[in-house]
Amino acid sequence: MDTKKNILWIEDESYKLEHLLSGIDENIFKVFPVKNTKDAIDEITKNSQSYSLILLDIILPQGIIYSEEEYSKIKTLINNYAGFKILETIIAHKIKIPIIIITIVTENHLREKIKEYRKRPDLNIVEVLSKGMLKSTRVKEAIYKVFNMTVEND
Repeated sequence: MDTKKNILWIEDESYKLEHLLSGIDENIFKVFPVKNTKDAIDEITKNSQSYSLILLDIILPQGIIYSEEEYSKIKTLINNYAGFKILETIIAHKIKIPIIIITIVTENHLREKIKEYRKRPDLNIVEVLSKGMLKSTRVKEAIYKVFNMTVEND
């Protein structure tokens, strides 16, 4: 029987950020990446009981397939801060999985919106981390804290 803690990682650019999860113990945790809003919502609504933690980016594509060139041209138009839609889905389905938001949101009104979501009793947002200068040790600390585990020094 697999006793690993499953982490749903909702991040469209996970290939660029794999280093952020490099410090977690693969004997304890298993990470399942999802790259767009549509797939994330499908996974959350169908399999939420399979996950112990959600790592969520706020800036996500909707799930439409574009060529790399098309995507780079229209990325800001299609992102729509779709992570908020995922949070609304979690609320609607009364899912209490701990959530760590890992995002690069810089606009003040969006930071305020994240703060408002963090205060909601029907969500379990335990941490908000900014991608800017984020180190893998900080992500590891946040993940281990969710499970009341001590981070061992490497």
